[in-house]
Amino acid sequence: GDGFTLRGGDRTYSFRLHYTRYRERYAIYFRLKEGERREETASRTPCDVVQTGYGQYESDELHALEEKNSVACTSDGTYRYAKAGGYFSYDLAVPSARACRLQICLRRADNGKTLKISVGGERVFEERLLYTMGEESYVRELALSQELISRTVRTKTVGGEPRSIIRVRFEGSKGRASARICEFIKLYLE
Repeated sequence: GDGFTLRGGDRTYSFRLHYTRYRERYAIYFRLKEGERREETASRTPCDVVQTGYGQYESDELHALEEKNSVACTSDGTYRYAKAGGYFSYDLAVPSARACRLQICLRRADNGKTLKISVGGERVFEERLLYTMGEESYVRELALSQELISRTVRTKTVGGEPRSIIRVRFEGSKGRASARICEFIKLYLE
């Protein structure tokens, strides 16, 4: 199901998916994959994370959402997509000019839609999606070379401190709407 309830003494605790609780006070729990060791999850900490479709996280000083003709949703998970001719982009923090991996979450229901991703104006991904596995949502990771990061990194002041960032842009191809970018965009060091 979507959650569970615990009763203890005179209190009841209701655990539900985070995005369903946006009008209430809440705490967050994380589901670990069976057999996953804590060291494995700790060793892969993202350099930066942005939650798509959730304006306050997308439009903060660091991520600085820019968009034209895009649609955000928080009622079916969170996601954002660009309408035909539109786009959306974020600044993502990189700790140095090293190779990275960009992780995005997509939905099988968007099979047949196009997605183009650019970093600093350079295309790194463009394809018509076709996912044939069983899950409704799936993750794709894109390698961003050290050379690409070095060419496209720039410095930005965030909270009074200089930060190295890259600009990542999402749009459809050939004048079409893009696939949805769901939940979280994560940037990892290679």
